Amino acid sequence: MADETIVNGVTSDFDDGTVENDKVLKRDHDLDLGKIEALEQEKSGLMRENRENNDKIRLLNDEIEEFKRNEAEVKVRLDKMQREIDESEEDKKSLQVIAARALELETEVSRLQHDLISSMSESEQTATELRKLKTEFEGLKQSTREKESKIEDLEREKISLLEQIEKKVEEVKKLKAENENYIRDLETREVKISERESEILELQTLKKEKENKKSSLEDALKQSVEKFKEMEAEVKRLKSELVKSEKMIIELKEKSLENETGNSKLLLPAAIASTGTVAAAAAVACYIAYARRR
Repeated sequence: MADETIVNGVTSDFDDGTVENDKVLKRDHDLDLGKIEALEQEKSGLMRENRENNDKIRLLNDEIEEFKRNEAEVKVRLDKMQREIDESEEDKKSLQVIAARALELETEVSRLQHDLISSMSESEQTATELRKLKTEFEGLKQSTREKESKIEDLEREKISLLEQIEKKVEEVKKLKAENENYIRDLETREVKISERESEILELQTLKKEKENKKSSLEDALKQSVEKFKEMEAEVKRLKSELVKSEKMIIELKEKSLENETGNSKLLLPAAIASTGTVAAAAAVACYIAYARRR
């Protein structure tokens, strides 16, 4: 009974230690998996934000290019308007010359009218020419007013276009600044992603090391179990030999009791039996102690 208690105690301690090691390894493994999963999710989030920012930058670049094209078109229109204004200025100068000539003609007309009143005998041709000159003069005056109105409209349109260009330039500057901020933010995020990837690699390496350690412990556990089974078999063998020795001692006792030679012969087998029992028990205890140290 004492031998069975010793063997069962060794088995219980061994099993408890094995279960505890498995729990610790499983807990570490679960923690590593949780960290890796969290880092993978964070990495996916950063990459998604990176793609979104790239799309925004692409849109901003498209808008900037559109502003540049519009700016070029506006410049072309301004150049055209400037040419028209220059032409209008030339027309205005021509009209001024014509107006001066018309004034001279008007003076001439007045003089002619005076001459006409003074002399009713002048020809009908002079009156017709006078009417024609009057008509031309009114036409020139109307044309001058139209040219001046057109010049004013062109000037107003030019000012409006210049204001639009200034607004577009400010918008382009603002978009450019936002674009630069996005790029700096993306560079920062790329650095973070690189750091996270390095951390993931380290955790994966640590996980692999722990898995290798677990595998080594499992191999050692298997070897220990095999050694324990060998020890248990040896203990059983020793117990069997002990039982045989006890039976032999009992037989010797019985024979010694039946012997009528006297007490001296009876004491000798009893001493032999006690010595054999103690020796067998000592052998079992020594073997178990040796197995524990191993």
